[in-house]
Amino acid sequence: MTKMGPERSVELSTEVKEEQVAALASGQMLSLPANCFIATVTLLVVWGSVAPWAIWCWYAGVLVTNGARLALSVCCLGFGPWRLSLSRRIGLQVGLAAVNGLIWAVLPAAMLEDSNPSGPLAYFVIAGITAGASAYAGAFALVGQVFALPILGAVAVKYMLTGGIQHATFALTVVLFAAIITRSSTNAQQSFTRAVYLRTEAVALAESLKLEHAASTLAAQRLHHLANHDPLTGLCNRAAFAQALDGWLGRVGDDGLDAFFLFLIDLDHFKSINDTLGHGSGDRVLKEVASRLTGAVGATQIVARLGGDEFAILVADVGGPGGAAGRGDRGQALAEALIARVSGPFAIGERRLTIAMSLGFAAAPENDSTAEGLLAHADLALYAAKDEGRHRARRFDATLLAAATMARDIEHDLEQALQGDGLEVWFQPQVAIATGATVGLEALLRWNHPAHGWVAPPAIVDAALRTRRSAELTGFIVDRAAAMASQLCGAGRDDIRVGVNLSPKEIAQYDVASLLRRAIARHGIDPRQLEVEITEEAFAASENGLAVLSDLVSVGVRLAIDDFGAGCSSIAYLRSMPVDRIKIDRSFVTGLAGRRKDQILVQAILGIGVSFGIEVVAEGVETADDVAALSAMNCRLAQGYHFGRPMPPQRLWAWLAERDRAADAPAGTPPRLAPYARADGTLAAA
Repeated sequence: MTKMGPERSVELSTEVKEEQVAALASGQMLSLPANCFIATVTLLVVWGSVAPWAIWCWYAGVLVTNGARLALSVCCLGFGPWRLSLSRRIGLQVGLAAVNGLIWAVLPAAMLEDSNPSGPLAYFVIAGITAGASAYAGAFALVGQVFALPILGAVAVKYMLTGGIQHATFALTVVLFAAIITRSSTNAQQSFTRAVYLRTEAVALAESLKLEHAASTLAAQRLHHLANHDPLTGLCNRAAFAQALDGWLGRVGDDGLDAFFLFLIDLDHFKSINDTLGHGSGDRVLKEVASRLTGAVGATQIVARLGGDEFAILVADVGGPGGAAGRGDRGQALAEALIARVSGPFAIGERRLTIAMSLGFAAAPENDSTAEGLLAHADLALYAAKDEGRHRARRFDATLLAAATMARDIEHDLEQALQGDGLEVWFQPQVAIATGATVGLEALLRWNHPAHGWVAPPAIVDAALRTRRSAELTGFIVDRAAAMASQLCGAGRDDIRVGVNLSPKEIAQYDVASLLRRAIARHGIDPRQLEVEITEEAFAASENGLAVLSDLVSVGVRLAIDDFGAGCSSIAYLRSMPVDRIKIDRSFVTGLAGRRKDQILVQAILGIGVSFGIEVVAEGVETADDVAALSAMNCRLAQGYHFGRPMPPQRLWAWLAERDRAADAPAGTPPRLAPYARADGTLAAA
């Protein structure tokens, strides 16, 4: 039997007593009528041997007590108008049984004489009734015992007082019979209570197991929900979405699912909401976005939050105009509808704000039939949407995959290119418009990749950033530029400066000033022979832009602001820092002769240069008309394809020699344009 607390022990004891009383009452519904019948038979047996008034009084007492006991049994079974407490029912059962037993004991004690011929039969009846009462009261031994023992005691005493060995033996037999009845009734009660205890505990255990099963089932359901849903938005999480995606891919072609779209969504500039309004506001925005996305696509589609401000949606393509061929257009239309739905104004407390989002999508099975491939393609489309300006939808196509493959190969091969001879630094000349003299060179990165051909410099810079090789790449360019400056100095051309571009991403990543110092020391050049070109965005991208600029100036190199006019804060830097040169952005110069507004802008920049005493170089000069327009504006320096394209060092020296020969030609020799270097390094006429 299991251990239990005191409260449960008391409760179980009460339940057992209730069962005892109910079983006793149920048994008495049969035994008490039998008792009355036996009393009637006894009345007939002893009639004539006992005074009539005495036997009638005895008989009446038996009937009255039996009637009271029967009424009590009906009450104990829950019938009748009476509602008695458990203790009252037990007390009445014991008391009435004792009274009934005492009335029966009067018969052998006072009314039957040993010489009465009916005595033996009456004693036999008495023995039977006591045994039967004990049997029917087995659930509650005390009731049977208080009824039987007075009767048997009276018989034993009667025979003991009569005298004689025969009577004494009979009295002893009655005593033994009483002991046997007492013992058997006690054992019967113990068996009954044990059975009730076991049954009650079994029922309680079954109920407990049922409750535990229900609780464990509920807990399992909750754990399953938590394991598969985002706790903030209630949407599917990444794991559940992956399972759903596998399921949808397995159903393509069945169940009416011919194709579907996978949308990947990223909220634009969501971090600023958390930073300015707090994470609580950010959470409310995420919940509202989740609600709008779910409302836009319906409950039959799958909407998930992958983490942070990233969401994913699976939407079945139900067909439409153009059939399978028009699937991309349908996906684009749905994507743009999603952007419009989510981008409506939000109310965050008293604030109203608008959330923009970028979206990339791929279609299954056209774009891919695997979960990994489909996710990768949708992700490429998402990043393309961001690169193209955000707040737009972009579908996956083959060009994105080609670009991603190229970027991956560039990352993979960059280390070897840096260590070997794959990367090159070419140089584009800067000339004085009036004389044609070369006054500077701009160092430009070039890489003829074995698989992809000529790689654009920004792609190389981005690959270096992703592979954490930016410092190594910049060091390579600076070293080649310093080497060229050293060679120019050795050739007596120390009047030509060599410029090196630094991107906004690079300037915040590492100590550029230290790279410059090491290169200058390694090649033994005057720092003023190097010129560092930095775009205006470099200062906006770096939290300590002015400090970085000061470090560069402290090296002793010249400083130029590249792409001047394309940014929004150039003049402030001209006022606060010792800038040596500004380079007008090529977008204002190329085709300058035919654009009046650009002429006005270029003239204004030239005026700023004159006012601040800063040299001005016009980039992107491609035609003689542009040269004429710049010359008319008194622009002194220019750079562009009209004068010379970027070229490798060996071709640069040939170009410089050709320029020198042209300068030394006899007067009256027709001028000619300088040759330029093709991509393969050969010279060609301009």
